[in-house]
Amino acid sequence: TQWKFYPQFYVPFDLDYYTHHATLGQPTVFWKRSVRDRFGDFDMSYRLLGDCEYWLRAARNGATFNHLDEILAVQVEHEGTLRNNHPQLLQEEFFRLRSHYDPGGPKQGRRYASLERKIRWRWYQAQFILGGGAKSRWPRFMEFVASHEIEMKRSGLLWYMLPLALRGDRASLLDADQLVRNLMPTPTEQDEPA
Repeated sequence: TQWKFYPQFYVPFDLDYYTHHATLGQPTVFWKRSVRDRFGDFDMSYRLLGDCEYWLRAARNGATFNHLDEILAVQVEHEGTLRNNHPQLLQEEFFRLRSHYDPGGPKQGRRYASLERKIRWRWYQAQFILGGGAKSRWPRFMEFVASHEIEMKRSGLLWYMLPLALRGDRASLLDADQLVRNLMPTPTEQDEPA
């Protein structure tokens, strides 16, 4: 298997939580032009976390966030990403970002936030796997998976239940190769006129 699939689940937007404990994944955040007009462009002094700085700046200045209970984007993780190639810079930018937006530190304990995130993550993963094909959560994505007969891998859930020290490579929660084949047009499909 070349590809692995694991969804990311985010808590409803809480400024303290996203300032100190987590980030919003970039391929899942969309906004209107009026947001850019109001809050400006990304801060180009951040090489890796310009998007994170933007969300915090917007939130601190009155922007509100809405959560859509749907999988809208797919991100391809690979060894060549800037964050994988520059881990020290990533840590420096996180420190700078968090120091700038709340120099007093988190109001909620880091251990509590980490434990809460892990429990919530496992709960959502269990819902995703055990409800494979159910349309109550992530309806469009689950409908896509079912209509293309993409296999849900319930064994992938076990990976998430193991302590970090016992985990190998990330398990895939569905047949990711089949998902990619259904998402990516074949060369003949790309060449056909619309």
